[in-house]
Amino acid sequence: MEKFVDLHIHTTYSDGNLSPKEVVNCAYERRLAALSIADHDTTFGIPEAIEECQKKEIELIPAVELSIKLKEVFEEIHLLGYYIDWQNQKLQEILKFLRDKRKERASQIYNKLEILGIKLGSEILDKISANNSSVGRLHFARTLVKQGHVQNISQAFQLYLNQGKPAYVDKIRLEPNEAIQLLLQVNGIPVLAHPYFNPVEPVLETLISYGLKGVEVWHSKHPSTFTQKLMLLAKKLGLLVTGGSDYHGETDNRLPLIGSLKIPYSIVDELKQCASQI
Repeated sequence: MEKFVDLHIHTTYSDGNLSPKEVVNCAYERRLAALSIADHDTTFGIPEAIEECQKKEIELIPAVELSIKLKEVFEEIHLLGYYIDWQNQKLQEILKFLRDKRKERASQIYNKLEILGIKLGSEILDKISANNSSVGRLHFARTLVKQGHVQNISQAFQLYLNQGKPAYVDKIRLEPNEAIQLLLQVNGIPVLAHPYFNPVEPVLETLISYGLKGVEVWHSKHPSTFTQKLMLLAKKLGLLVTGGSDYHGETDNRLPLIGSLKIPYSIVDELKQCASQI
């Protein structure tokens, strides 16, 4: 029987709505052979996921998702790092710095919304103050919906949280060379996440020059035609291919389920081979 995987899942340790244990249980129900917890700027969900994966006999690939900036690209770019040494002290110091900056940004967003007459209260403040929290705009969007300030998450971003909107605050992002070298130094495999949102080939060529090893071909927002095009481009450029649902939870009833994409286990074998050579 063919085995499938989902290598891009978020948990409550960043902006997902399921705990690592709940994520693993969903993966088990979907009969996945392997999964990857790839939270933003944190690895706190990995120990819980490892423990649950051992019980369910599912393979866990430790990962993290980082934000980088490129002068050529208007929007931020995300990198996934697979098979990282997630307990590495230097990595943890940098992740803590990024989470602290996220909290500063979140406080500024909170204040901007308050000036606009929107008082979100303790729910968001508790998230900002939590020691292990990696807080982002999606937390604000969900709270805005929950409290009735907007009809849905998309509207929250369109009215308040997108760039140029009244509650937007820019985020600290790593330089691409800095981020890729960090992942390589902790034995990780740097992979460009969901490239559908960026001019693909120029970005890939730039990141390859810094040490990029792969590209996320399968993604819940990639049309099948783009997936096929990206597969050919990855082969041309000598890149590994990966994929995942990028599961966060509810998004205006357009929910990419864990394991919803039929991503073959063979990509895990290729990742392992690459990891052994780093």
